Amino acid sequence: MWKARSLMLAAALIPLFGGPAHQAGAALCGGTATCVPAPREDYERWYTIDLGGQRAGWSLASQHASGGMITTRSDLHLSIKRGDAEVVIATEATFVETDDHKPVSIRVVQRLGAQPTTMEGRYRDDGVHVVVSAGDSREEKVVPLPEGEWLTPAAADEYVAQRLAAMPEKIVVRTLELGGGLDPMSALTPAVITRTRLESATVKAGEREASGVGCLTVSSSQPGVEAREVLDALAVPIRSETSLGPLVVVMTAAQRSVALAGGEAPELMLRTFVHPDTAIPGPRGAGRVVLRISAEGGPLPAIPETGPQSVEKLGADAARVTIDAQRHALAPASDATDPAFTTPSAIISSDDPRVKALAVSGPPGPDAAERARREVHAYINQKNLDVGFASAAEVARTRTGDCTEHAVLLAAVLRAQGIPSRVASGLVYADEFEGQRGIFAYHMWTQALLDLGHGPTWVDLDATLPDAVPFDATHVALVVSALADGQTDSVFTSLVSALGRLKIEVESVSPRP
Repeated sequence: MWKARSLMLAAALIPLFGGPAHQAGAALCGGTATCVPAPREDYERWYTIDLGGQRAGWSLASQHASGGMITTRSDLHLSIKRGDAEVVIATEATFVETDDHKPVSIRVVQRLGAQPTTMEGRYRDDGVHVVVSAGDSREEKVVPLPEGEWLTPAAADEYVAQRLAAMPEKIVVRTLELGGGLDPMSALTPAVITRTRLESATVKAGEREASGVGCLTVSSSQPGVEAREVLDALAVPIRSETSLGPLVVVMTAAQRSVALAGGEAPELMLRTFVHPDTAIPGPRGAGRVVLRISAEGGPLPAIPETGPQSVEKLGADAARVTIDAQRHALAPASDATDPAFTTPSAIISSDDPRVKALAVSGPPGPDAAERARREVHAYINQKNLDVGFASAAEVARTRTGDCTEHAVLLAAVLRAQGIPSRVASGLVYADEFEGQRGIFAYHMWTQALLDLGHGPTWVDLDATLPDAVPFDATHVALVVSALADGQTDSVFTSLVSALGRLKIEVESVSPRP
């Protein structure tokens, strides 16, 4: 039920270790496509990935030229645990460009669930011709070319190598993050990557010491996340270290055999629970809860106001959050016409035949939404923590998953019924979970835009809960999202700055009338 925290970390890790031409290894001064590149050399480099001092997986970054084409490849393989359940998250990404750096094709294979999702794109004058497939589901579409100037992966590598030799104060580039995140479509959108604090550095890589240029790297795709890196003369990372809340993530260059050596996967979920100052009695029956939420060591990330949730700021680092299950605040007028809440996406695959088959009949109102919630709760008959982050199309076939699978399938079914939907990611209270008592754990559920008689409002629907309980007031929404193509990672990575810093004080609890 409560696995979203692990997925947030995984979402942050995937692009961080996407390969030297992407977030972890490209930050080029100027950010234009007209700069003169340094000479290019082929490379292949393997890495170990450690989380919190424990081996979690490996990464491979390579690039080679042949027949007038340059191929850049980025592979990532992570094994993490949520309690006793082990989840494998893997990506394989390949980008092909011409010798003069014109994009030709991109291919990303993602394994976050039982079925791999493959995104293949061909660059044409009228856009990127994309095919997304997962199991027997296949979608073809044309995505607009990126606006503005950006560098292809090989051009990015070449230019950063040139600029590193000059040791400037800042190196900036707009390029692709091939590894993407939890949505393969995100690999099509360039990110602005900035490197500062450049200085000579020596680090240990395996049994040897290596010299290079150290720098602080940030990406526009992951606000608030900083990586301390050391790059060699080809701009290929030797080592990268990133703090993600309570975890330190380290990527280190290694021999292939060392990188591929297995180990005990690190547990990510239990260590990230938030322990309030007092217990909440009868949480599933809570109708109104008032919490004081604060953040240590920095400002509190913005908390959204939704139908049942209101927020009172108490300074930069704290807020009073009231969740009232009987409150139905009106949604912004623009939400009712926003196509993001009704359009199918790679994750919210509402046009999939098997998803459509789950849609309930009747007018698209509150009764239909509640019937859909109960239908999804019953339909997912294998409720476990073994799935990474499956699309609605996959869940409709496997009938397996936990909170994220319930949330995305319900959102897709609602859209198939003509009801605008989105997901909420945040915290939910549990009396006891995985041996710990009285904790808030990260969670995901669904919101439907419904007219309850006074105008459209976002109504919370948690398909993981028993049939008689659609929602309770211990759900704290920290991020809301339509999970549109290219936006999925924002649900998780926008919370990274709060990891391990949240403190919750329970001010009052009232039962449901």
